[in-house]
Amino acid sequence: MSKTLLFVDDEKQILKAIRRLYLDSDYCVYTADSGDEALKILDNTKVDVIVVDMKMPTMDGYELLKRVKQKHPSTIRLILSGYAEEKLFNDALQNNLAKLYMYKPWDNENFIRTIEQVIGAREILNSEETLKGISSIIDTLREKGLYEGLSFALEQVRDTQKALKKVAEDKRLERDTLDIVNSSFWEAQVGSIEEATGRLGEFNIKNIILAAVMFGYINKINPSVNKELLIKHATLTNRITDLIYRRLLKKDLSDIYLIAGLVHDIGRYAVLSIFTDDNDEVKANMQTLHQEIGGYILDHLDFTYPVIESALFHHSPSDSRVIYREIVSVVHIADYYAGRYLGENLEIDLDAGAFDFLGLCKEDCDKVVDEIH
Repeated sequence: MSKTLLFVDDEKQILKAIRRLYLDSDYCVYTADSGDEALKILDNTKVDVIVVDMKMPTMDGYELLKRVKQKHPSTIRLILSGYAEEKLFNDALQNNLAKLYMYKPWDNENFIRTIEQVIGAREILNSEETLKGISSIIDTLREKGLYEGLSFALEQVRDTQKALKKVAEDKRLERDTLDIVNSSFWEAQVGSIEEATGRLGEFNIKNIILAAVMFGYINKINPSVNKELLIKHATLTNRITDLIYRRLLKKDLSDIYLIAGLVHDIGRYAVLSIFTDDNDEVKANMQTLHQEIGGYILDHLDFTYPVIESALFHHSPSDSRVIYREIVSVVHIADYYAGRYLGENLEIDLDAGAFDFLGLCKEDCDKVVDEIH
């Protein structure tokens, strides 16, 4: 089925160039030179993807993205703008107002491919198989009488200020959050939420609190699950991810994917917790979907797109639909080493393409990971 794209920019020459670019495509393309015009189109047309310029008069791109998220949440939101607005871009990504940003001037081939990749990932998340898997999880949680409690607990910490208030009131959640922080980063040793927030920022602490709430429900759902091992795998994957960036890539993890390693396997944890040994066939079927389930959960909870991709493609970092290939490749490698270090029998096949893309060799990673011992 043909997808509908909407491009919003106050520069008419930009819109003309985009229309020419899609002239012979199968896409249905709309353009608007203002936020108000874009909202009118959205009110009358089902739009799959909206691409917004950030600097526009009257209603800027940030405000338009906020309104689109509120009124048309199923529309994929992207940014196309100049280099000068990078801080604004990151704010939009952290608040999940947009999945990613593209720069002007653009390369036509990359421009078209990026939009196709985002649509491809959305199709995975909304596929019949993924939605069936999510429905099975929700049904099982309801049968156990835990769905409402988990939903309420997550809702309490989805907003940053609410999350910080909640963790200040709940000593157990505070301890769990600090344990995760101190285990997930190579050089982070903090003694309070205030110190952790100063080191990692409110945005990342909020997401770590969200992760702590999800991890906290593992044994409530299924007491037989080895919760400690699952959390060790999650935090160690993030720690190794941080280490690879620092030692081998010679840079810091970006704020927008600082905890990609921590939550990359959230779909597997959901499957292991919810589907018990009494239904091995169901569990086996669900295990094949754990990447899709993880991506869906993180998307629903408004995690940033690189973090969602790291869950959705952590076993297949060379998939053509991956946009943030660097972080997905690093998480893929870190996942392998975490499993090996903990003695887990996860049967993870290392993708040589991940090393090639990063310009690394396995021997380099072996040496760096040995620092953990």
